[in-house]
Amino acid sequence: MSPSRFLLAVALLLALSAGLLAVQTLGGMDGAEAALHLAPLQAPLARASASWTDWFADLKRLRSLSDRTRALEAENARLRLENERLASLHRENQRLGALLKLRREHHPKALTAQVTARDPNLWNSQVILDRGSLDGVHRDMVVVAPEGLVGRVFNVGPRACRVRLVLDPRTAVPAVLADSGALGIVYGHDAQTCTMKFIEHDVPIREGEMVMTSGLGEVYPRGIPLGRVTRRLGRTEALFQSVQVLPQVDFGSLRQALLLGRPRGG
Repeated sequence: MSPSRFLLAVALLLALSAGLLAVQTLGGMDGAEAALHLAPLQAPLARASASWTDWFADLKRLRSLSDRTRALEAENARLRLENERLASLHRENQRLGALLKLRREHHPKALTAQVTARDPNLWNSQVILDRGSLDGVHRDMVVVAPEGLVGRVFNVGPRACRVRLVLDPRTAVPAVLADSGALGIVYGHDAQTCTMKFIEHDVPIREGEMVMTSGLGEVYPRGIPLGRVTRRLGRTEALFQSVQVLPQVDFGSLRQALLLGRPRGG
């Protein structure tokens, strides 16, 4: 029963009670005799009263269910956040495990480092690592991740160093196409891709072909993955062709890296 109907029933009950008193007074009947005359109306009033009692009980149960629902929703939100936190820790542990494996199997003398800061104005160009000259870091040390080349150190402090990423347009890395062995130079292009230039014009190029460091020059060791060819750009210089390269490293989620222990000056 709705509240309005209940109030109507209460009003009727009060009116009947008043009528019962009036009948008693005017007719000289006692209470029992007056109630006998009003007996046909007692059943509907009793049902109305029972309905109202049931309505109150339903309302109480509804409030209890609502409280339980809110509690379950709060617990669900807490568990969802906890799952996200654990998943993030799992991914972080996987990255760290891959980095330690890379160091153990290929670069046992490398220094592990954490990314501690990024300049918002140079987000895709530079990162700062928590290793410096006191740890043996020097300019032009090569920085790698399990996926491939990150960049090289260009500025060193006592306890931190600044790394220029391969995405930086000022970066130039001697590179080789894994399938054909054709040489070229990889330059940073934009926030997501690089460009490999100076490839001989008659070299066949396959989309998805791996690009590696060639080892030419005095900085980058040979055989570090740089990325994969995503498309041919055509001839941008006379007698040469260029390709777009998507780096292997996800720089947006870069947290740890290795500083390779190449000797100073070579």
